[in-house]
Order: sequence, then structure tokens, then C-alpha cells
Amino acid sequence: GSCRTPIAALADIDSTGALSLRGLLARPDGGALFQTTRRGGCEDAEALGRDAGEELLGLAGPGFLKSLA
Repeated sequence: GSCRTPIAALADIDSTGALSLRGLLARPDGGALFQTTRRGGCEDAEALGRDAGEELLGLAGPGFLKSLA
């Protein structure tokens, strides 16, 4: 994506030290919105983010990012 791609992520650490990650991918016209969440340890942050990103791209379908160019 780019700075114009509607992509969002928010990570929070709760009082127990668990990481909660929310991710979002949307079509610029608002025609579709894809969301996912992950929860795990802080040491797994990169893997959680990659997994969430892969799921969002899978939900959006092949060529989603190319269609934004």
C-alpha cells in the first residue's frame, strides 16, 4: 500500500501483558471493509501482524492492492 491506501492497525497491551491487534483494509470508495483481530504475546507481535495482513489480503481478493494504483 501507500499513504493513500485505506489500511489501519492498532495494537494494545493489556494489564496482563497480552498483545491485542486489530487490522483493517478498505476499498477507497467505502464499498468493502475487511477486519481482523489477533491476540498473543508481545514476543509474537511480528508474526501476529504478518498473519493478520495475509488474512486481510486474502479477504480482499487477488489484485486488491494493484487495483488501487
